Amino acid sequence: MKLEITRIRLLIAKYENAETSLEEEQELYSFFKNREAIPEDLEVYQHIFLGFGQLGHQDLNQESSQVEVTDKSNSKYVWYKIAAALIIALTTSVFIFNSNQLSTQEEREAREALAQTVAILNAVSSEINQNTEKLKYINQLKSSTNKYLK
Repeated sequence: MKLEITRIRLLIAKYENAETSLEEEQELYSFFKNREAIPEDLEVYQHIFLGFGQLGHQDLNQESSQVEVTDKSNSKYVWYKIAAALIIALTTSVFIFNSNQLSTQEEREAREALAQTVAILNAVSSEINQNTEKLKYINQLKSSTNKYLK
């Protein structure tokens, strides 16, 4: 019995990984169908496999008539889905259009800031260049005074 439960646990692990064959799944179904005393941790699987067994015994005519009824009642949901898709598409396009306008406005502001920065840097550069020329005269004066002092 312990060996059988160990095998069932291995089969359940394989089943959860989608690695079982149809024969192994049938073995699991038979185990849960023919057992009254099942360990507590396997009771959940008993409901699963017995439920699958009941699905296999349903009348196909009954299923097809239910499908036809649900298809007729679901036809209005198709239109709801189409309307929802259109609303989502329109909302997305409006959002993208507005974000493009914002980005162009942001681009204009960024270009203006860049132009101001370039103007300021040019002014600072010209001031530095003028002061550098004045430093040349000071260096010439210093070198000539050093000649006379020596």
